[in-house]
Amino acid sequence: MLRLTINDKPCEVRTGATLIEALSQVGVEVPTLCHDERLLPSGACRLCVVEVDGWDHLATACNTAVLDGMAVHSHSPAVEDSRRTLLRLLAHDYPGDAIAAFPDKPFHHWLRHYGIEGGARTSAGTAWRDATHPYLHADMGQCINCYRCVRICDEVQGQFVWRVWDRGAVPRILPDSGTTLLASSCVSCGACVDTCPTGALEDQTMLARGMPDK
Repeated sequence: MLRLTINDKPCEVRTGATLIEALSQVGVEVPTLCHDERLLPSGACRLCVVEVDGWDHLATACNTAVLDGMAVHSHSPAVEDSRRTLLRLLAHDYPGDAIAAFPDKPFHHWLRHYGIEGGARTSAGTAWRDATHPYLHADMGQCINCYRCVRICDEVQGQFVWRVWDRGAVPRILPDSGTTLLASSCVSCGACVDTCPTGALEDQTMLARGMPDK
């Protein structure tokens, strides 16, 4: 077992645990967008950063292993400032109507938590949209490039349908067909919709009928 302090409270975790596991164990929640427990941690979104005494940089909690004797601060001023900055950047060109329609999506939840509004643009922008599939709907105007859809399709489902095209400053996530989801090799498992934190990928019935009440 490893001993550490989280927000000045001592705790013990198993050897090999990550900081996000330690935080969860003591009931401390930090925001995440790229993290899914079914996936290998990547630290890409950097919203889960925490402050560690003696370190000259903030540590991403999802992929940083606990070291014995660590002193961790999950919501220090520096940490909260970093999170607000990252969320503002992601929200700058994000459709505000999507937040209003589905306020409990993980990304929308954290925007509201930190008092950040989406952009003035609506979902009906110029980004790739696709409603050809009978079960799944895509609106990449709501995509924040967390790559969870790509990774869960590859790492968990082994289908390799979603791909990153035009890697660089403006990457695009599209199905392997390069055209529509219906024309792709999608097997309709729904894992991409399940992991998407924004609603860029959604169940068609959710859009048609709204959130289920039971």
